[in-house]
Amino acid sequence: MVMLTELAGASFLVAGFLILFKLLNLMEQARDTLTASRLSLFEISRRDIDDEEKEKNLRAHSLNLLKAIAALMLGSIMAAGLPLVILWGLDIVDLISLEATLRTASSWPFLLVATIVTLGVFWRSFQRQRGHHNEATAFENRYSGSTRILHNLAFASVPVQLALADLEDAVYLKHTDADADQDPVFITSLPRAGTTLLLELCFATGEFATHSYRYMPFVFTPVLWQRLTKRMQTTGEYRERAHGDGMLVNEDSPEAFEEMLWMAHWDRPYDKHRISPWQLSEHPDFLKFFRNHMRKVVYLSHIQTRTTARRYVSKNNLNIARIDWLLSQLPTAKIVIPFRHPLHHAESLLRQHLRFLAIHESDPFARHYMAAIGHFDFGANLRPVNFDNWLDDKALPPATDINFWIAYWIAAYRHLLAKPDANIIFVDYDALCREPQQTLCQLAGFLQLTEPERLIGQHDRLQIKSQRSHFDSTIQSHYSEQAHELHEQLKARSRLNITETGRVTN
Repeated sequence: MVMLTELAGASFLVAGFLILFKLLNLMEQARDTLTASRLSLFEISRRDIDDEEKEKNLRAHSLNLLKAIAALMLGSIMAAGLPLVILWGLDIVDLISLEATLRTASSWPFLLVATIVTLGVFWRSFQRQRGHHNEATAFENRYSGSTRILHNLAFASVPVQLALADLEDAVYLKHTDADADQDPVFITSLPRAGTTLLLELCFATGEFATHSYRYMPFVFTPVLWQRLTKRMQTTGEYRERAHGDGMLVNEDSPEAFEEMLWMAHWDRPYDKHRISPWQLSEHPDFLKFFRNHMRKVVYLSHIQTRTTARRYVSKNNLNIARIDWLLSQLPTAKIVIPFRHPLHHAESLLRQHLRFLAIHESDPFARHYMAAIGHFDFGANLRPVNFDNWLDDKALPPATDINFWIAYWIAAYRHLLAKPDANIIFVDYDALCREPQQTLCQLAGFLQLTEPERLIGQHDRLQIKSQRSHFDSTIQSHYSEQAHELHEQLKARSRLNITETGRVTN
């Protein structure tokens, strides 16, 4: 009888703690503590704010962290202490022996069972919350607390990663193809122009290698990271990406992470509110790093997927700001620039901007993550490229106005259209969907694919989508006229014949 009383008392301590842990919402307090520590760590590596604002935010995060820790400690003491106080009261009235109960509670058989039960309760609660979280978020926002901490550490340790990249070169570069940095392909344009689709089409030919989600968060040292995580890698189901545009991705899907390399080596073009086009200046350290990186990406594709990829391809929207630099430093590079009907394109840009404003407002990590990987296309991170100082126009409407995006479209494509280089091709996205075989055949010739049918054969992936404008009446006439004229010029440029050597002729 005495043993049962002591066992019941010890069980009451565990059950009481678990019940109070739930009632006091200590799981949420623990999450708040983790979030505060995560944000403090990430603040160090943010590129979307200046140092003064960063210091202010760090103070705020530190205060929140102290509050969260204090609340968690106080709640934990109450959850553990209240059952103990109740047993102490029962001991006073001789209904139970507190000393014997504590002796039973500290015995190893009871501790083993109590630990298993406690972990089971916590795991069930975690799985329930995780399942709800996965249903409510897109692929890019799937990260758990521990994964977010890993990303924060990676984003805050770029100089260390660059040093490790040199070590990686010393060990692995001799195993790569010395010509893998030749004839790279850079797919670039304003966002929502079809760049992701073109990247997937090129990647599916098997002739190209590129970054995938597996490269995150240590993009600078791809070989070391893949070696380290090889046995832990899993492939999840396809899920819609954060853009909400129906495109499905998983860990092996190609993605745009190249901008991280540029941000680590260039500071001047990145202003707080805008990005300046690159000047034709020498940067031998970056050029060497970039060439070596391309070789390692191609090398990894051979190891991971056993493909025969021999060239590097990237989708990077901000490469429209540095086309002259790319072609001057990488003279064998090919630049692919898709474009769409200006009004439909501007509407898509505006929708995404409003969508990401809401995402960044509700999930600070999403905003910080996008800024850290160099995605300044939408939302709170928006930093347009200042082509020919178009952003200095005092009459420019705000980014929540469709006319802002029409103006951006005009400034960008007017700047790009002025580049007559033979290694640049403009791809009419609307024509690609309408006449996929003809457009893909032209693109395959420009890219000088060894097996062009692998690209052309994907024509059935393209389809015409009905597009209805909701902003016709709100477009300012001078923007509409300029956009229409420029669109006609782009279509004429895209219809130029491409010869076998990639030279553009009429």
